Amino acid sequence: MVKEAGERIEIVPPVYKAVKVRVTSEEIQEVVPAVYETVKERVLVKPATNRLETVPAVFEEVEERVMVKPAGKKAIEVPAVYEDVTERTLVRAAYTTWKPGTATSIQKIDEKTGEIFCLVEVPAEYQEVTTRVMKTPASIRYDEIPAVYETGKRTVLKSAETTRTIEIPAEYAEREVTRLVKPATTVTKVVPVDYEREIMTEVQPATQKRVAVPAEFEMVDQQVILVPAKQYCTRILCDVNATAEKMMEIQRALKAAGYYPDGPIDGVVGANTTAAVAEFQKAKGLIGDGYLTLETVKALGVAAP
Repeated sequence: MVKEAGERIEIVPPVYKAVKVRVTSEEIQEVVPAVYETVKERVLVKPATNRLETVPAVFEEVEERVMVKPAGKKAIEVPAVYEDVTERTLVRAAYTTWKPGTATSIQKIDEKTGEIFCLVEVPAEYQEVTTRVMKTPASIRYDEIPAVYETGKRTVLKSAETTRTIEIPAEYAEREVTRLVKPATTVTKVVPVDYEREIMTEVQPATQKRVAVPAEFEMVDQQVILVPAKQYCTRILCDVNATAEKMMEIQRALKAAGYYPDGPIDGVVGANTTAAVAEFQKAKGLIGDGYLTLETVKALGVAAP
């Protein structure tokens, strides 16, 4: 079905008929013109404006002290000062010696000669040496040299160039103008008349009617589920248990049952083996879709691993 059956509402227009009536009076609209007056009034001819005027800069001469030569320092070399210093220098140190003497001052008697010697102390000998030594080393003294100034005149800016605003007043004039005193209006008046005119009178008002709308169909192709998908859980022969020896037992059992007549007994699960298993399961009403379930293995008479 493309479109369901339903109803449609149709409008049936009203029915009118012409009727003649006599008119004895009617309303007319009469325009009352506007009222104006002429008066004198002050009219703006030129509005007020502003004008920018430039005020020139102002300069003046000023005296100022200008440095001609900056302050500095003068290096003056001060010579070294020397003085003579006299020092007493030891020429020979004091010492003792044996000299011939009298008996009163016997110190040692030479037994062989019988001469008398006295041990005499000879005083030290000194010599005065005059040396010229530096008292004050040579140095450099810096004398301050003051800066040199001169008085001069120069022109400086006293006030910068600016602008000022000058107001120009508005200009007015007296003119005659026309002013509206009372706006135009309309007045409704009833005037006598005598004539016939034809008017349309409604005999039957507009109505609604319901019209049945049949359903619309068209042929379409669609897929229908004959057998719904289903899930099942079963135990199968896994890769660990599906050894070559076990597969050869199954292939021999399928060949003995007549489902694997030309298949090789090689222990390999190939297309021929899978097709033979599926055919055996279908014949025995077993589930598996070609998979080696433990139930299928038992039905073939092969010992389950």
